Amino acid sequence: MADANQLIKRYETLKSERKNWDTLWEDTALYVMPNRADFVTQRTKGDRSRTEKLYDSTAIHSNQILAASLHVSLTSPSAPWFSLRFRDDELNEDDEAKGWLEECADSMFNALSESNFSPEMSELYLDLGAFGTGALLLEEGMDGEWGGFRFESIHLSNVCIAENAQGKVDSIYRQFKLPARAAAQRWTGADMPKVRAALERDPDQRFTFVHCVHPSADTTYTAGTTAVAEDRPYLEQYVCLEDVMIVEEGGYYELPYFIPRWQKLSGDPWGFGPGLVARADITTLNEAKRLELTGWEKSIDPPFKAGRNAIVGDLHLEPGGLTIMREMRDLQILEQGTRWDVSQIKSEELRQSIRNMFFADQLQLPERPNATATEVTLRYEMMQRLLGPTLGRLQSELLTPMVERMFYMMYRAGQFDEMPESVMQSAGSELDIEYVSPLARAQKMGDVQAIERWIGALGGMAQMNPEILDVIDFDAVALKLADRQGVPADVRKGDREIEQSRAQRQEQMQQQMAMQQQMAGQEAGQA
Repeated sequence: MADANQLIKRYETLKSERKNWDTLWEDTALYVMPNRADFVTQRTKGDRSRTEKLYDSTAIHSNQILAASLHVSLTSPSAPWFSLRFRDDELNEDDEAKGWLEECADSMFNALSESNFSPEMSELYLDLGAFGTGALLLEEGMDGEWGGFRFESIHLSNVCIAENAQGKVDSIYRQFKLPARAAAQRWTGADMPKVRAALERDPDQRFTFVHCVHPSADTTYTAGTTAVAEDRPYLEQYVCLEDVMIVEEGGYYELPYFIPRWQKLSGDPWGFGPGLVARADITTLNEAKRLELTGWEKSIDPPFKAGRNAIVGDLHLEPGGLTIMREMRDLQILEQGTRWDVSQIKSEELRQSIRNMFFADQLQLPERPNATATEVTLRYEMMQRLLGPTLGRLQSELLTPMVERMFYMMYRAGQFDEMPESVMQSAGSELDIEYVSPLARAQKMGDVQAIERWIGALGGMAQMNPEILDVIDFDAVALKLADRQGVPADVRKGDREIEQSRAQRQEQMQQQMAMQQQMAGQEAGQA
């Protein structure tokens, strides 16, 4: 167990390593996510200074389109986006085991729909598009009893991270502030001298705490079992920086923080995304827009030129104003040489470039109300081609560990029905996660199209030679198409049900043939 000084020292070291990123994120946020521009300069909520240098909102809108597309395509709030299956194929054929696993998945989706998952994921996707790195926390809704899931998208300025030897984030240090009154209520048994002293003079004085989560040196923990806090795979400590002391210690079965990166360079824990890639075009467009607005203002309210001592009194440009001149021709408008056509053409080029870097035009679904299913499918296929590597990283760093943590949280809390005996006795009861979101299905549509083209070609050949259809395993084709197209398992029959149906059908056919033979014999006897 590290002491408070060691934890604070490591936190300060990781924070100093993030310093250059803070400056870059601050500059990017001013043009892409002004409400997140608190990396270097801490602004008050709703401060107008966040947008005082912003003259164009193309990047903001493009990032919102990207985030909305990812949200609907990967983690849709209106439809299941993952399913569970056993790693052991025999268990997947067991109706009782398969039914139990489907009920577990349904319970997980119900818990997600009742939580704040959707709004927090929206914030996470916005951070990913703008900064290339996001941070999400998953905890239980209430202490001491099952209160559902609680998600929280963490501002990057409050997070420090470290990777292990495999390049995976396994240590997170999150800073947050609490008023003295709230801190004393949360940690009633902790001896915090400065916090306790502030309760009397200023209970709203804010103190800084750091939540430290890192791997345990004890590797004896077995997955799926329960253990006391200090024996779990991840340890946690809450440290009060002002009092330099640990106020709470505990442990996690799974890492509660998820740190997805859009793209990253080897050796650097922080990622980079479209907002950082498009930063040059964004700042150029913003400056061009500022100059264009300045020229627009001059055109609407132009400057004037006049000779020295040509004006008698003051210059009055307000409506109805009277300016007395020595000579009428002494006061003239100062003509501007602004080339509006050049400015508008270049600005449109920059806007299109920014939209392309955020994939805004490529990811938007057809706006026509009568868009066909084929057009929608093609959009998802285009998204898969454009974002293939990024989607793989999001699954490994965000979705898979999040689904695993949700499952085990509910399992330990007794939110699932009793596990079937076949699952408990099987050595291959490990789970695999299958993603069934629209985008995940689009990734699998290559097999569907190949099968359909193949069967179509064989259908034409079968008109000349029907035996050619013998090469098709129609059972395998039906199952493959159902799997690739995300058909729910509860509408498909298992192997046993299929065998029973076929045996019953064969028996009925045999009975019908026997009856026909009997009737034919009777007719022959009568003849």
